[in-house]
Amino acid sequence: MGQLNLGNGANFVGGSSGFLSDAPVGVPIQFQKVIYGTSDHTTTSSSYQDHLTINFTPKRSDSVLQYLVNGVVFVQAEPGGVNGRIRDTTAGTTINNERNQMFRFDLQGGHSGNIYARVGASIIYYGDSWGTSQHVIKYQFNAENSNSAGMVCSMQPTVFSIMEISS
Repeated sequence: MGQLNLGNGANFVGGSSGFLSDAPVGVPIQFQKVIYGTSDHTTTSSSYQDHLTINFTPKRSDSVLQYLVNGVVFVQAEPGGVNGRIRDTTAGTTINNERNQMFRFDLQGGHSGNIYARVGASIIYYGDSWGTSQHVIKYQFNAENSNSAGMVCSMQPTVFSIMEISS
């Protein structure tokens, strides 16, 4: 452990795990990401499907966690849509809103049937740290109305990240 004097009484003290244990509010403590970009991941199921997983251990129990998912979603028929969620499978809880609609395509009676609509979409959510134990965090998605829907990873990789921020 070391200490960095910034002047005017401000000090950073290095933590034993290689981070600034007394970092000021808003300073990133750690960042993890996973990228999937080899092939499309699709489903027709209304049950949530696992897409990306991060094993995350917060450095502090009083920090804020930022979750971010970014990618291209699609639906193959309308009306249809894609819902996404961030799930803590260790705790058995959904971190963001249980139903987070990422994309919906519905022409309101003007058309019904096959299409191939896609759009860049993101989920961003902030939550409190659960402590300093490792949890398995997953980005999952499902399809609405039993239509084929999912992530178009062959066009643009899906990125799932968690950033721990000092609070």
